[in-house]
Amino acid sequence: MPTKTTYQQSGDTAICRGDDPLNGDHGNVDEWRGTFDYAMVGQNSDPHYYASETIFRDPGVPQGRTIVEATLNTYITSDTGDTDARIYAEDTDDATVPSSLSDFTSRYGTGAYQVYTMGSNVNTGETWSWEITNVIQEIVDRSGYDELYEIGIFVVEDGDSTGYKSWGEDGNSYLEIKYKPTHPINFSASATDPNTIDLTWDAQDTTAVRIQRSTSSYPTSINDGTTVVDDVNMLDEAYTDDGLSENTTYYYSIWGVESIDGTTYYSDDYATASDTTPEAVTYPTLSTDLASNVEEYDMDLNGSIDDTGGEDCDERGFVYDTNSYSDPGDTNPSFGDYSQYVNETGSYGTGSFSLNASSMDANTLYYFRAYAHNSAGYAYGDEEAQKTKPTAPTALGTSPGAKEIELTWSGGEWDEVVLYRDGSQIYKGTSTSYTDTGLSSGTTYNYTIYGYNNANGESDGYNSGTETTLYGQLKYYDGSSWVVGTARVYDGSWNSNYLPKAYIDGAWRELEG
Repeated sequence: MPTKTTYQQSGDTAICRGDDPLNGDHGNVDEWRGTFDYAMVGQNSDPHYYASETIFRDPGVPQGRTIVEATLNTYITSDTGDTDARIYAEDTDDATVPSSLSDFTSRYGTGAYQVYTMGSNVNTGETWSWEITNVIQEIVDRSGYDELYEIGIFVVEDGDSTGYKSWGEDGNSYLEIKYKPTHPINFSASATDPNTIDLTWDAQDTTAVRIQRSTSSYPTSINDGTTVVDDVNMLDEAYTDDGLSENTTYYYSIWGVESIDGTTYYSDDYATASDTTPEAVTYPTLSTDLASNVEEYDMDLNGSIDDTGGEDCDERGFVYDTNSYSDPGDTNPSFGDYSQYVNETGSYGTGSFSLNASSMDANTLYYFRAYAHNSAGYAYGDEEAQKTKPTAPTALGTSPGAKEIELTWSGGEWDEVVLYRDGSQIYKGTSTSYTDTGLSSGTTYNYTIYGYNNANGESDGYNSGTETTLYGQLKYYDGSSWVVGTARVYDGSWNSNYLPKAYIDGAWRELEG
């Protein structure tokens, strides 16, 4: 909306006249003259003293606005001598001029008025400008005034006229008002980072703004503090104030600005807004804790965010690998040395967290670090290590003798194996075979075997086997070598369930060949 507006004369002009204004009743009218296509003020030869009202249309000055200048411009159509005039105004939602004497007398009379003497310097065919700023200011300051109303201008003889003047409606008669802009509304300041504050506002009817900034209090004039914006062509209703200091409160004041006929005017009032920049965000600080719930192919990795760095983290997780690496620094885990990572995204403050790391190999040592990310970047905790659980051998073979069983195994992932016979441990070591001796012939034995490492102990799974030792054996010489044969006793038939015995060293002993 402009801050300079022109009201064109609209329709006829009402003219009244009165007698004897010299008695102090300036502008006192008692005779209705009617409506004409011209206005008139002053004294004629009767003598009668004239008053007129003209309606001016196309209003638009908002209520309460400061009037810079208001002028009534009239094109003089007749002139008989010096004329003194007193000017009043009214605001009305009725676009017609008065239609009767009582209508006229009830409508004029602002408290403020302006007196002019039009002498020989105002002649027929010339334009006369009446400066009536104080009159219009009273109008727009009135309670109930509406910028959509018309403005009526009364020109009343002031009592010292020797002639009269009249003016017409040929387009050269108009009311021009210049007024200051208003200040923007809905002014807000929002710190977006330690060095930036975003400013927004609703410009209302101004096309430019002036913004002043201070760190102590709101600026109260356009020269108070630091000028942030002073743009007479600024149509955007937003500005980013950057280069600021962290953890500092900034106070802003905003004025409306308009250039009217080459002169810059600022709104009388201003709006304010403030905000405090946050502290600069630094890298988060983390701790890496021991793993838990360790299994053959996965484990839970544990850590904590000890310090967010001034801003909640938007990502946290763990990197892990079978090789040890130095601290990755500000590096996205996707591009670091660690071959695997697990993460989650969201908003995270300080505190412990845990994530399951999978796709691991059994009986393998893994190195891992906790990490987190905020706007400053990525940071990592110290490195920890944990070995996955072993798995049991996948095959267990047995080969029996009369008093021993030979066991062999293969497969699985382990550092050692633990071998049990009937629930009792008989072997722990790194070999892939073991001979269980001192057994009884013809006896069945049950074996279980587990994988083992020092970090986790025995494997959850196991392999098992059952084997029976053989009965006694004899060797006989077949003419070229000793051959193992099965010893049998004849007790009516050849029976292999009994071993032959010999009396040796004072005792009967079973013979085994």
